[in-house]
Amino acid sequence: MLARLVAQGKLPPVEDRLPENPLVLHPIESIGRYGGTLQSGMIAKGLNEEMNRIMGMEKFLFYDATGTRIVPSVAADWHQSEDGRRLRIHLRRGMRWSDGHPFTAEDVRFYWEDIHAHPDVFPFPDPDLTVNGKTIQFQVLDPHTILFRFDDPYHRLVEIVASAFSRFGGGVFGEFLWGPYAPEHYLKRFHPSYVSPEDLHRKVRESQQEDWVGLMKLRG
Repeated sequence: MLARLVAQGKLPPVEDRLPENPLVLHPIESIGRYGGTLQSGMIAKGLNEEMNRIMGMEKFLFYDATGTRIVPSVAADWHQSEDGRRLRIHLRRGMRWSDGHPFTAEDVRFYWEDIHAHPDVFPFPDPDLTVNGKTIQFQVLDPHTILFRFDDPYHRLVEIVASAFSRFGGGVFGEFLWGPYAPEHYLKRFHPSYVSPEDLHRKVRESQQEDWVGLMKLRG
C-alpha cells in the first residue's frame, strides 16, 4: 500500500520518511511473515512490554528482549547524573507524527506543562512523578533535548521511564493514551491556553462533551 502511494507521488520514499537515526529492532531468530496466528512469550518484565505494544504509546526507553536491560526507543540516548537529580533525554532527530508533522521537544513540553500540570486534567500530582512530595521539574534544552530535575535523588526514574505502567512510560492504564508527550500541533486546538473561550465552548458543545478535558480525551 505504501509503495503504491510512493509510486503515485502521494508519499515520499521511505528513506525520506525515516529519522536520522531510526530505531532498528533485530529479531531473535528471523523476521516474521504477515498473517497467521500471533504467538508471543514473556520474560521477566515481558508483561510490561506486551501490554505497551498492544495498548500504549512508544516510550522514551524500553526493556530489550531479555527483559533485563533498558535501551533507547523514542529517545536516541539518555544520561542520568550520578547523584540521581538529573535525567537528560535526547530525542531522535527527524521523527514525525502520523500526519507528517515533526516530533520535537515541544511535544514533550506541551504534555508536561499544558496537560500533566493543568489542574483540570490532573488535580493531584502522579506519585511516580514526585520525589519526597515535590514534583519533577521539566526543562527544554533544545528542540531534541529535554531535562528532568529533582531536589532529591531519584535513581529509579529511569525504570519508570521504561515502564508501561506509568504516565511517564506511556500511560497504558491512564485516562489519556499520551504521555510523556502529546501532539502539540494538533491538541492545542482543543486547549483553553491556545483557543478563545468562545471557540472552545463551541467545539465542546458540538462534540457533546461536558468540558474541554472531555473534548481532548475524545479527539486525542
